[in-house]
Amino acid sequence: MNPNYKDDLEGYRLLAEFPDYDLYVNDDNSVIQRFNEGIANSWQEFDLDFSFDQQDMDNLRKAVKLYEDSDPIQAEKIKKQIETKILGEVDE
Repeated sequence: MNPNYKDDLEGYRLLAEFPDYDLYVNDDNSVIQRFNEGIANSWQEFDLDFSFDQQDMDNLRKAVKLYEDSDPIQAEKIKKQIETKILGEVDE
């Protein structure tokens, strides 16, 4: 992995690590979804940016905690819910 890849996230801290991307958050409830380099290079897209109100941010934090505390099968379901319901990605 390119060591400079994450250096441009000043002011953001890691919220969650998933197999194909990480979520970073700042104090203004702004979230960056940073894809791993393999996916990013194939899509020509490294980051997606999101801004949340406090309620949505709380929901994201709770979902991440559930993901981290779940068994692998349940964690995958929670990850999909995060992607579709919170981040608003289209399930392909």
